Parts: sequence; C-alpha cells; structure tokens
Amino acid sequence: MINDTNLFHVMMNPAIEELYECFVYQNQILHIPETSYTYKARNAIISTVPIENSKKIEPRSIYKEWFIKKNLFLKLSNSNDLFDFNYRWSEFTSNKSIVKKKEYSFLPQFRIQIINSNGELFLAIEPSIRLYSKLSLQFLKEKELINSLITPKHRCIVFVEKEDKRKWMSGVIHDINDETAKVEVPELFLGTIKVNLTRVIPRLGFEILGGIANTNIREEFNKSKLKFYSNQKEILENFYKDHLSPIFPLDIGNSKVLIKSQTIKLSELSQIQMSPKNATYFFVERNDQKVEGTKRLTTLSQISIRDNFIILPIVLFAPESELNFLDKVVMNLNDGIKKGNFKFSMTERFGVKLFVNDRFKTNNDKQYDDKINQFVNSIDKRHTDSLPIIYLSENSPLYYPIKAKLASYGKVSQVISKHNEDDIYSLWNLATNLYAKMGNTPWGNKRKRNRGTSRSFFRFFFFLY
Repeated sequence: MINDTNLFHVMMNPAIEELYECFVYQNQILHIPETSYTYKARNAIISTVPIENSKKIEPRSIYKEWFIKKNLFLKLSNSNDLFDFNYRWSEFTSNKSIVKKKEYSFLPQFRIQIINSNGELFLAIEPSIRLYSKLSLQFLKEKELINSLITPKHRCIVFVEKEDKRKWMSGVIHDINDETAKVEVPELFLGTIKVNLTRVIPRLGFEILGGIANTNIREEFNKSKLKFYSNQKEILENFYKDHLSPIFPLDIGNSKVLIKSQTIKLSELSQIQMSPKNATYFFVERNDQKVEGTKRLTTLSQISIRDNFIILPIVLFAPESELNFLDKVVMNLNDGIKKGNFKFSMTERFGVKLFVNDRFKTNNDKQYDDKINQFVNSIDKRHTDSLPIIYLSENSPLYYPIKAKLASYGKVSQVISKHNEDDIYSLWNLATNLYAKMGNTPWGNKRKRNRGTSRSFFRFFFFLY
C-alpha cells in the first residue's frame, strides 16, 4: 500500500507574529539593521524588524514561505556536492552520478518548494534525473563543432568564482573568442563575464551527445530513469541525511525553523481539509454547450461536439525519421484515443480538426534554419495560414532560437519532444495548448480555491512508490 509522500513537516518556533513592509524606488538607498531578515518582493522590502519608512503588515504565509526558501537555498548553496542552482525554478543538481561516462553523466536533480496548508508548512522535494554533457567549449572547438552545435544565446553551465566560492552555475553563451567565451550567469552577476573555454559546458541534447559518444543515450537514460524513480523513498532519506539535517534548524530573525526527519505519511495528512464548496469550479462553453464542475478533465469530458468542426491548418517540421511520429500524433488528436473507459479526441472535446498543409524534412540544424526561413517568407497560402508543429529532441539548443524566429514573424508554434503519441493525458495537454494558441479559452475558473491550502501544495505533492 502507498503511504509515503514527498513532504517534510516544517515548524517555526516561535512563530513570526509581525512583519514590516517598506516600498522602495529606483536608486533609493535603505539603511537596514543587521538584526533584520529581509526579502525583496517586487517594489518592496519585507523585513522581520522595523526599517526606515516601513509599516507593520500581517505575517502572511507566503512571506514565511519566501523567508524559509531563501534561507534554505543560501545554506544548500554552500554544499560542495550541489551545483547548478536556479532560484527561479527552485532547482539544483547533485554531483553524485547515477551514470558516469567520458562524454556525459546522468545526475539527480532536486526541485524544492515551501508550501502551506491550513497554516501548516511543508517542504516538498521533487527528485528527478537529468542529462549533463561533459564536453567543454574547448573540446568542441578542437573538434570544429562549435559552428554547427552552438546557437545564439545557447544555454550552458559555467564554472565561476565569487567571494571565494567556486561553483558550476547555469548560464547563457553570448559570444565565443579564441580562448574565452562571454557568458551571462544571472544568478550571480549582472551583465556578462569572460570565462575560459574549458570552464563552459554547453547543454547538448540526447541525439547530439549520442552522436559524439556513438551510443544510444536516450535508451540508457530511460532505463536509468525507471530505476531512479523506483527508489524515491531512499533518495529522499539520503537527501535529508546529507543536506537537510546538517543545516537545520534555520534562523529567521528571532525564529528557528525546525524540520521533522521523516517524510509525512498519507495517514498524517488528515488535517488538510479540502471543502468542495471552496474548490475551483471550472466552466466550459463550446458550440452552445455549457458545463461546469470541480474536476477539470471530468468537466471537459462532458463536452461532445459531433459536427461544425473548426479546421486548424498546420505544417510539420521534423527529421525524416520522426515525421511518421508527428503524423500519428495528428491522427490520434483527430480520430481519438481510448484508455480504459476514458476516450479523448480534439475534434469532440474542442471542436477542432487538424489538417496538415505541408511537411518540412529537417535532418540537421542547418536544415531546420533553412526550412523555418522558407516557411516564414513563403507567400503560399498553405504556409501563411498554418500553425507550425515542430519536433525537437529534449533539451535541444534549437528550441529558443526557433521559437524566437517564428514569434518575430508573428507565428505561434508548438514544439513536441517526447514520444507520447499514445498517452491520453499528453494528448489532452497538447490539444489544450493548440486550442489556446488559436486564441481560444480552454476553460474558465468560477470560484477560487480554499485559501487554507496553497495552490503550490497540489503542484508539488506526490506519493512515493
């Protein structure tokens, strides 16, 4: 029986009873007491003690979540075993390899979130597995691969030093010279810095790395992923022992933040009350049909459109080996797919039928660029009125350049990376994205969720298998 979750119970002792807010303006200098613990929130500073021109405010749960997350990230960033911190997405990576090869590694990545339910605070930890290249810009330069693999504003990890701390951090490549690269590391520096080519590792996708290493990395990754996710309970226990236990309790002003050493059991979540009358009510209107309900998919499933379909013209971009995959995605969206007693088709639920106007074969990066240029500059009505659906491998460096180029010509687009043409929920999401990109509203919210339980709880809570 499944009884474990990914939640750790977090407690503040004593509880923060009052906070202070001070609005700040551009170039304004504030004198903040050393005893204060602060957080920058848009155009204001939230503080645990009074500061210049501040006013007392209610200690809302969201501020407590911010304080704990900020402090936790600062402590974790001192660990020699963790790197590639991304505060925006609450992510970081462990250097303890799951698979370690000369050209690449599979590493455990963690996403954390402080969430609140009925005044109780929890730390949610979501472990995953990620592919990391080990090939530096210097290596790619020596192999004469930079021009063919590195795109404008290519994502990377950079080995940087600041205040005597050395870390691999996420960055963006802006320019490459003979010995150095100009990179942006937004988590640490304003603007760009110059770094030796040996200290910059571009992010490369499965196919590119697999071609260089002469192996099927995706197949190896999928096998490793299955093994990794089957062992989540032990992974979280080790994470607590190695990284959480040494840094707790955390100090925030006069309060100490404590954490329980074991994840919450499902049976312990009885204090989380979800009243149906306070739940989000979804409402859907399509072709004179109007339905509403508390469950999104169940509500959407009550829509049944049998005729008067809207035709959405599309064009496909993919390597020759992947065009059949995209064709199957289109067929399943149009004709429908069934899982158990549940059936979905884009025509029936959204009243939209896809029609393929053209197919562009793109077997390498240059062909992608050439075919995209051909498409955006075409005056052929098959192209001018069509929405492009593009196959790219996961973590492809082409994603942002292609999306940006299409957007600069006023073209919305849809990228597909995973082979999930037979997954009914993935097709639901894809159809919803396409419907929204047509300028439609897939559904509306009629009432707000119970404020006792934060929305982030439902995004980050899951069971351990």
